[in-house]
Formats: sequence, C-alpha cells, structure tokens
Amino acid sequence: MTLAADGRTANFKFTPDEQEFKCQLAPEVFAPIENAWGRQGWTTAELSAASEDDLRAALAMAYAHAVGKTKR
Repeated sequence: MTLAADGRTANFKFTPDEQEFKCQLAPEVFAPIENAWGRQGWTTAELSAASEDDLRAALAMAYAHAVGKTKR
C-alpha cells in the first residue's frame, strides 16, 4: 500500500478478482488505477469516502499478499 503525498488517496495491491469485488462493493471508495498496473490489481482508494472498516479490510488484504511474498 502506498499513500499519496497529498494524503487524499492510497493505492493497494489486490488480485484482479479482489479488485473487482472491492470496486463493486464500494465504487465511491475504490477504483482500478487506469494503466497496466491497474489491470494487475493495483487499486486506488479515495480516503475521504472510505470508512475505517473499508480501510482496515483493504490493508489486511494487501498485507496478506506482502507477507506471502516474504515467506518464500
């Protein structure tokens, strides 16, 4: 997960299926990044529209992918 310098958005790495789910569940919060990264699951979140639960779940999902990579 990366936080934009202005603190308004954050980018999360999901699988494409997770990205689709998040974007359908909360389209006012989540949107695919509009480039090749977005097609790989990178998703932007509008922080002002996100609830604490939205962010907590997104962080947990992204963290699970990062931890999986470090335990190889």
